Amino acid sequence: MVTTTADQITGPASSDVTVLLPGLRTTMVTAYDEASVTVTFLGPQGALGHVVLARGSPYLTLTADAALSVRTNLAFAADRDSRAGSGRHYGVVADGCTIDGTQVRLAPGDRVTWFPVPDGTTRTKMAAHAIRLTGTDLGYSVTTQSATTRITYRGNGSGAFGVLLHHRDGLADGISNDLGSLPTVFGRMAICSGSALQWSSPVRPLRAGLPVESLPTADRARLASQVRADVAGAAFPADTYYGGKALQRMAQLWMLAGQLNLKDAAAAAKAALVGQLDLWTDPAGASKRSSKCFVYDDRARGLIGLQPSFGSEGFSDHHFHYGYFLYTAGILAAEDPALLTRWQPVMDLVAADVANSGGTGLFPDRRTFDAYAGQSWASGSAPFDLGNDQESSSEAANAWIGLAWWARATGNSGLASEAAWMLAGETRAALRYGLYLDGTDPVYHGYQHSIVSLTFGAQRSYRTWFSDAPTAKLAIQLLPASPTAMSYLRSVPPDRIRWNVRSATASGGFGQTFGDYALMYSALAGTKDRSQALAVVQDTGWRQVDPGNSLAYLHAWLLTA
Repeated sequence: MVTTTADQITGPASSDVTVLLPGLRTTMVTAYDEASVTVTFLGPQGALGHVVLARGSPYLTLTADAALSVRTNLAFAADRDSRAGSGRHYGVVADGCTIDGTQVRLAPGDRVTWFPVPDGTTRTKMAAHAIRLTGTDLGYSVTTQSATTRITYRGNGSGAFGVLLHHRDGLADGISNDLGSLPTVFGRMAICSGSALQWSSPVRPLRAGLPVESLPTADRARLASQVRADVAGAAFPADTYYGGKALQRMAQLWMLAGQLNLKDAAAAAKAALVGQLDLWTDPAGASKRSSKCFVYDDRARGLIGLQPSFGSEGFSDHHFHYGYFLYTAGILAAEDPALLTRWQPVMDLVAADVANSGGTGLFPDRRTFDAYAGQSWASGSAPFDLGNDQESSSEAANAWIGLAWWARATGNSGLASEAAWMLAGETRAALRYGLYLDGTDPVYHGYQHSIVSLTFGAQRSYRTWFSDAPTAKLAIQLLPASPTAMSYLRSVPPDRIRWNVRSATASGGFGQTFGDYALMYSALAGTKDRSQALAVVQDTGWRQVDPGNSLAYLHAWLLTA
């Protein structure tokens, strides 16, 4: 059941149907792939049975590994559905087993499948697609225009899967909503018959810099002065998050200095960046110091940056942090092959920690990215009843932008395609479920905000982990506002951008924490909006910027948006 209030949309796991397995001692994940997981139930003598849970599949099948007699809280008959206390109807399919009311008897190899009956269809129609699901296969392809994802549900026939809004935007021909729909926190899920879900998302072109070369002389001169000041005043924190942000901030300044032909500032910025990245990419760094280095965790199979922050030692937020490193190393190494030779041994591991490991076995492929959801998740262990969470959709997008720059610098075409695919999915999800909500969907009826700032698998809300300020709730969908990000942020209609900005600044204006990002975002609504934002910065002697931003970059964005 999905419940919507003024500040959140919640659909916690339902206990409409419960199954009691006598002798159950523990459970174990015994297999997983891109969109499914196999959970085995263990008793005193070994495996009792197992289930395969697949993203988007409305079915749950218990396969017996031993003789079982299980009980359900609802009474079922093989030829009719059963109504739960929530009002939802459920069906069951017997495959070799015997069903008698609340009792199911299974011999080894028998299967029993339970499923909800979606609104607008029948138990009989759903039962016809209750295949013996064994797992999923993922395929994706990328062109200059679109990234296509295909999830195949392996089984003994044509099953069924759920289609959400981000799928429907680019759904492949031939997939139709023929099995009704179910409510979710992401909106109505259309249930479709078939063995494969396929959809496409727009590819976001990479942009390294802002077009400052074409600015009037006076604007260029003012910008040049600010670039020099920002380069001279830079600092580099030791932790992976703020240290990473500082690197990308300086990388943007280095890019601006080069575009403005400021050889002194460009040289100073590059020297600072090279010095920092030489520390971070030293393979023996951990034997010399306790910060600005990476170590490999052989139990969790991942890379930990020292000093960790925001739970990154437990694999939370890795893509947020490491995207900044990949971005910076990528754009510098592309210009200087000597740096690539020096940094690649460690930076390839940084990339593998959040993306494809290339079959080395040192890392799980795409640790954070959920192909079905088209987005990544932040927590390393997801210790929440509501599933995993994602807060900073924009830093997730920045991770794949950074990965793309690193792939381009190293000439790794496979990694470049993967980065483009993940960026396409992440940005579509960020728009559909964060910045550009579809108010016509009943799930938003009663929700009183124009954006969603914190997303769990079973809850979406107007809050953040770190601040209740409205500017923070908007900025966490915007920062660090790279040149590449401008294209997808601008794709929100101007009136919706203005609404998002008004909501964020109504109580304190732009002169508060993260007000710089609200200003930058407002400029994307149109020429008049950009002029107004520029006037705020230039006429008030604006000094307030986020640690990952700079006055020079803020000005450059507003001058060129």
